[in-house]
Amino acid sequence: MKILFVSWEYFGFHGLYGGFGRLTRTLAEEIVKRGHKVYAYTPYRKYTDMNLESHAEINGVHVQAFDSRMKMLFKIKMKEPPNLPDVDVVHDQEPGAWSKTFAEKTPDSIHLVTSQDPRTIDRLRETYFPLYPHMRTL
Repeated sequence: MKILFVSWEYFGFHGLYGGFGRLTRTLAEEIVKRGHKVYAYTPYRKYTDMNLESHAEINGVHVQAFDSRMKMLFKIKMKEPPNLPDVDVVHDQEPGAWSKTFAEKTPDSIHLVTSQDPRTIDRLRETYFPLYPHMRTL
């Protein structure tokens, strides 16, 4: 079986260390130990040099950075959707704006989504809107 993880980060790749990345790496490496081919796609970050190596193999997991920038004309679309491997399962570690693109590019795959930090709209308003008032229009 071939599995693709999509995550905000991959622990240790491009110097990023966080909870989503750690969970993704732990799951991916355990699945590799069970004999499956595993890919992990993570976006370049604003503070990450886009000239860094775009891919690496870490403990049997093929890790790939992709350009996650969006264009918003009449609908949200990725500027440059990545080429994706032919996989059986796509596991999105936290839904992001690019989740729809990954699903569209892998229509024959099983799609799983993990929401690690779900929040109600009231909680989002309370947390983010005072800091980012322009988000009130979204």
